Amino acid sequence: ILTALTAGVFYFSPWLVLTIVALIALFMLIYARPGVGLALMMFFTPYYLLPRPLFDRAFSVVEVTSLLTLLAWAIHIVAERHEQGWPSLQQVWKQATSLDKAVALFVGISVVSLSWADLRGVAVTELRQMVLEPVVMYVVLRTMPLTPHERWRIVDLLILTGVIVSVVGFYQFVTGVDVITAEAGVRRLKSVFGTPNNVALYLGRLIPITAAVALIGGVRLRRWLYGIAGLLMLVAMGLTLSKGGILLALPAGLGLVIILWAGRKGLIAVAAGVVLEILALIPLSRIPRFSGLFDFSSSTSTSFFRLQLWQSTLRMIRDHPLTGVGLDQFLYQYRGRYILPSAWRQPDLSQPHNFLLNYWVRLGIVGLIAGVWMQVAFWRQAWAAQERLRREGDVASRALVVGLMGGMAAFIAHGMVDEVHFVIDLAFIFFMTLGLVHQLSGGQDGSHDQRSDAAAG
Repeated sequence: ILTALTAGVFYFSPWLVLTIVALIALFMLIYARPGVGLALMMFFTPYYLLPRPLFDRAFSVVEVTSLLTLLAWAIHIVAERHEQGWPSLQQVWKQATSLDKAVALFVGISVVSLSWADLRGVAVTELRQMVLEPVVMYVVLRTMPLTPHERWRIVDLLILTGVIVSVVGFYQFVTGVDVITAEAGVRRLKSVFGTPNNVALYLGRLIPITAAVALIGGVRLRRWLYGIAGLLMLVAMGLTLSKGGILLALPAGLGLVIILWAGRKGLIAVAAGVVLEILALIPLSRIPRFSGLFDFSSSTSTSFFRLQLWQSTLRMIRDHPLTGVGLDQFLYQYRGRYILPSAWRQPDLSQPHNFLLNYWVRLGIVGLIAGVWMQVAFWRQAWAAQERLRREGDVASRALVVGLMGGMAAFIAHGMVDEVHFVIDLAFIFFMTLGLVHQLSGGQDGSHDQRSDAAAG
């Protein structure tokens, strides 16, 4: 609470001296308990559009908190290694898991990509805000084991933020303040984000966590609170009218949670749900917002624009197959050279609305390999972790792992038609997910866990 209040003083103080004092105090508090720094990073993730002016620049609170946490972590590590000695590169490599190596490759190619970016300034900004600062979450979680209480604090504050985002959106929706109007004048909830789709992308990562905790188990009070929070966020998600969120992310995320919760019965229920969703597409197509879902020829339909965008992206990749165009270069390349004449209505797109194409066009073939490798390593480690926790009877930790798996399933499903990684809040949640699963797995990937089981047998 003291750390949160100090962060509030830093953000709202009208006096520079008080702001600097609060910043120093905030660092000291985070240094004393780095886990609190991680929790604050999650709490402030959605508010990156509300930066704090500092000297002649403006910084979001999540950016400031991540940098302070990184500094505190570095001091801790240096002090620890001063006593124990520094490991050799060979030792580091042998101790690294597949997930560690995938993350390292992703960060490495992101840094190297600056060398071929035409607009170096915007590339450096994206590297800082969407790669280096978010990966602080993973690095700290990977190298500083936290207690279960500290891990849950991170997730609790993330879910609390989802509730705040939903409530703000409800207020705007009811009062008509700062809302987006869709087809036929229907309102769409956008809350603190720039667009309703950003809300759906954010809540789509959180709702499966609340469902897993409420269904699978843990502390009774937390289960009730997560259940209520999940219902609020579910309503907010519906009011965004996001086609990708409602038709892809929610079914994928919640479906995985239900299957891992109820087993074969859950699988049957999810299969029935998929059939019902397909049947529901018929009446949905009569609603103005969803009427163009299968219209690939009209120049005003979203589906048409997606196809045009993907064709332009493939042309861009064909011209830059090995390196891509660089971080945050897509917008300038797209509207300057690759946009198709039929897609002239939307020239200001900064990404290709597909996470695999996005890895490739931003970071080249190595970036695509890193993105796929992170997914493969995550799912192997997460599956092994939830299986081990199920055998051990640790329902609370298993619920968290399953919820994180559901969030990643939503990431993949929604990512087929939208941006799910190279957005500040989503990048932080992505690396939080990887880091927490690594801790809950005990640092073992799937292959190691299977070999241990075989040896025990």
